Amino acid sequence: MLLFFDLDGFKRINDEHGHAAGDRCLQLFASALKESFRPSDQVVRYGGDEFLVIAPGLDQAAADARVGDVSARLSMHRGTVSCRFSVGMSELQPGGQPELALQTADQNMYKAKHGGQA
Repeated sequence: MLLFFDLDGFKRINDEHGHAAGDRCLQLFASALKESFRPSDQVVRYGGDEFLVIAPGLDQAAADARVGDVSARLSMHRGTVSCRFSVGMSELQPGGQPELALQTADQNMYKAKHGGQA
């Protein structure tokens, strides 16, 4: 399972609250990801406010539960700045094309972002 996360409104956080608040949001989000997924899963910062989680053998229901855990962990730290995210998922089958799975997860993340899901 490949999960593509993007922080919602990250530029606005930096613009309105300063880069220190943006950095804190990134730190909180990265910690929530690491704590929500298994030690064997790979958590990677992919871009400025984009993260990937590569979770071998994780099924859709388990992935959904872990995403819910990320949300719950972030909600414990709500202050003046709220870190929200959108996520898209894709399954990479053995022998599949990683680039295609990444592209699919990215497209699914944008669908979620425009659909208001987190």
